[in-house]
Amino acid sequence: QAAISRLNKVSTETPQNAGKNSHNRAEIEISEAELVHDLFETVPKLAPFGEGNPVPFFKMTSIQIRKVYDGYRVGNCPETFWATRRVRHQLSISIGQEITGNIEFFIDGVGRGYISRFQTFEEEEYVEIEEILESTNKEEG
Repeated sequence: QAAISRLNKVSTETPQNAGKNSHNRAEIEISEAELVHDLFETVPKLAPFGEGNPVPFFKMTSIQIRKVYDGYRVGNCPETFWATRRVRHQLSISIGQEITGNIEFFIDGVGRGYISRFQTFEEEEYVEIEEILESTNKEEG
């Protein structure tokens, strides 16, 4: 409920307030415990997103991502996540493979979660997830 309260607060703020950046997006840090089904039902109700109603991007630290048959699992969340089109195009991990780091994701208008960025603990900046996986695959090969 705490994540939903923060989401509702950010969605009612004016664009000049904290929590929003110049790319018309709200950035909200959440914990694994806050990654619940209600979040996936609440975000689509806040649409449409645009000027004055920024797209909510959620950030999580030290979270595990696991490849499953139909997408990705984040932490213990039962929801299936997809990767953004760019990430999905270059993504090449096997079913069952896990990777841990910091992520950024958004929820679309019908309640699907999309992983948009991934950061390992050694990196200072978020990088696209495919860059991490490419280097991981090269090290393994």
